[in-house]
Amino acid sequence: MPTLIVTDEQVIELVDQLPPERKQAILFALAKNAVEERSTRMAYAEG
Repeated sequence: MPTLIVTDEQVIELVDQLPPERKQAILFALAKNAVEERSTRMAYAEG
């Protein structure tokens, strides 16, 4: 799969163009990723 390099601002502009249900799906995916990363950091800090 080719890689596309975009700025943070471009990503935000693209997300802003999505319908509300797609924006919600993106937010859920980001939130899930944040929880997983937090768990990894906590495990490292406790280890």
